[in-house]
Amino acid sequence: MNARAKFILVIVSAALLVFATAAVLVAASSPSDARAQTATSSVVILGISPNPPVTDDIAAITATLDDQSEATADFRWSINGAPRPDLSGIGKNVAVFVTQSTPGTLRASVDVTKLGATVSVNKSLTFQLELSESTKAFQNLQNQIDEARLETRVEGARYRVEIEIPYRSGAA
Repeated sequence: MNARAKFILVIVSAALLVFATAAVLVAASSPSDARAQTATSSVVILGISPNPPVTDDIAAITATLDDQSEATADFRWSINGAPRPDLSGIGKNVAVFVTQSTPGTLRASVDVTKLGATVSVNKSLTFQLELSESTKAFQNLQNQIDEARLETRVEGARYRVEIEIPYRSGAA
């Protein structure tokens, strides 16, 4: 993912956050509706971009609710088992973060609670994190440097000079 795509992803995420905040403020200022306070659970769908995620890159995980009530729901994100309060909050259905530097498993989970509801829904997904092209290029360069060092050591051993000086004991 190039820098321009990352920048666009951050801008879109910020715009979603502003929209969600505005929706929460509008909902908070409207009169209370008893039907909206019912304790119901929703189906949560998680998606990730890019898919598959790669190392040392920006990933965005989106939680979509079946009733489209993302703006008035409280999202509590965890990445690889670590709670992420910086990504969590009301209307924060998109979690944008930098992935780890090594390939392996990336597990994202979210607890979703609708405002005024007593039931929360938990959803988690596990993704296989792949090496990014830039990391592959860096590793290839490091391998070439290591091979060149090894060849230099072998060549140096090939041109080793030994001098023998005979030793005579006694006077002639």
